[in-house]
Amino acid sequence: MVIKFILLPIILLSFFAFSVNATPLNSQIKLEIKSNTIEYGKPLNMYLTIQKDLNININEFLTPLDNFVKYSVILLKDEKTYQVYKIKAKALDTGTLVIPSLTWGKYKTSTHKIKVTHALTSKGERIVINHENVNKTPWEREQTQVMVSIITSDENIILNSKKIFHAGVESYLLKQSTKKININGTTKYKHTFGWVIYFLYKQNIKLSLPHVEYVKDGVPRYRFYFNKIEFDVKKLPVYISPTTPIGVINLTASYIDVPDPVMQPASTAVIQYKLSALGIPSKWLPSISQLYNNLKSPDIQHSHLKTTMQTTIGTHNITGEKIVAITFTPLQSSLSPIKDIGIQYFDPKLGRLKLLTFKHEKLLVLNWFAQLILVVVLLFISYVLILSSSKFITVRINKYKYYKIFFRTIHQAKSVFDIKQSLTYISRAEDWPINVSINDWLNNYRLKYHLTDTLESVFNEMNLELYSGKRKTNSNVLTKIKGEIQKEIRNKKTVCSKKYFNASYLLQQF
Repeated sequence: MVIKFILLPIILLSFFAFSVNATPLNSQIKLEIKSNTIEYGKPLNMYLTIQKDLNININEFLTPLDNFVKYSVILLKDEKTYQVYKIKAKALDTGTLVIPSLTWGKYKTSTHKIKVTHALTSKGERIVINHENVNKTPWEREQTQVMVSIITSDENIILNSKKIFHAGVESYLLKQSTKKININGTTKYKHTFGWVIYFLYKQNIKLSLPHVEYVKDGVPRYRFYFNKIEFDVKKLPVYISPTTPIGVINLTASYIDVPDPVMQPASTAVIQYKLSALGIPSKWLPSISQLYNNLKSPDIQHSHLKTTMQTTIGTHNITGEKIVAITFTPLQSSLSPIKDIGIQYFDPKLGRLKLLTFKHEKLLVLNWFAQLILVVVLLFISYVLILSSSKFITVRINKYKYYKIFFRTIHQAKSVFDIKQSLTYISRAEDWPINVSINDWLNNYRLKYHLTDTLESVFNEMNLELYSGKRKTNSNVLTKIKGEIQKEIRNKKTVCSKKYFNASYLLQQF
């Protein structure tokens, strides 16, 4: 019994001592959150109370929050024995947000679970934020697009943000685009916003995106923060020069101030190049003037005149454009004295180097005497063509006229003699001899058109009628002959199935 009375106080003292030692877990460091539900895009206020004698490094202590929220810290109270910090945290997505336990030595805070609901419009309708697919393994200096779409019933909203600032990264802020869509019979608006990113060297990083501010009627209503995106940037092959553009490029050119009709040796004109590329800033486009310096030719002199560069920012891409003006002076008569230009670029989709070869438009350079001869030759050719064309048209008109007369006269024919007379109009149309026998006429026809057995049989029958001594042909026979001849003439086919209207034909006619 004595032992029991001795042990009982010892146990009570031990329990009391344990309770006193456990108190710092709850009172010397404490994290309080007054709300367990927030809207995505709205801040979550947390209050951290810390006893000063713990000597806590607040930045180091809060580091575990980096993977869960974006936060900022404000010192609210600085008392003699404790400090109170206000932590303004921003959720990175909807769903359940877990605030982990924060530890410092043997002290720690409680774990908190917060429900993050969708943001709502002023009418209480849900705002949906989607992230479009991102290429997470880009090449160095390849355009990478990071796009966010916000679907809402609010039409006239503005999305504001900032460029991405990170070592080894260059970014451009894209323009906002708005598209009217229909979801389950309800009108919504899809606002798309984002960034174009270029990684300047090989790296593996987790990139933080700036927040996007949702502005309605001039008032910022939400600030959306996002999870970090991990990128594994691929190194370009060793044979790729630092000046090689990464992406597909396009080159066009036009001549300016070229004397009409052709240039003369020692005269000067300007050629203007337009080099453009989707997804490449203008500053990364290759130098045309430098390429020209490599095109040495004894037949031409050239000099760089002017270069202008412009990078245009769109809703999903940027476009780089470089316009280069170069003066050139041909030194002797020639054809297209400017050599072709070859520009190399790296196609990131194919993963290989490609060559763009630009062929210049042919340009004729002649001295004044050669130009005079050329003008005389062109005038003579024009005269021949006009004269031949006129003759050709006249022949076609006469041919049409005489064939029309032929069909009218054969229709009115009352004897084979009248039929023979009507055939003379075809002879006139085809420029055949007129006063010939019907056999000779048929031979002329055979040389140009396909002779059918039917037409040959009809002409044999006409011969019998003409030389039979009769004065009047049987009406049935006459009608048959007239019908067969008209049918055959209408369906005649040339021996050569195609006959082209060209200059050589006209010259033959001339």
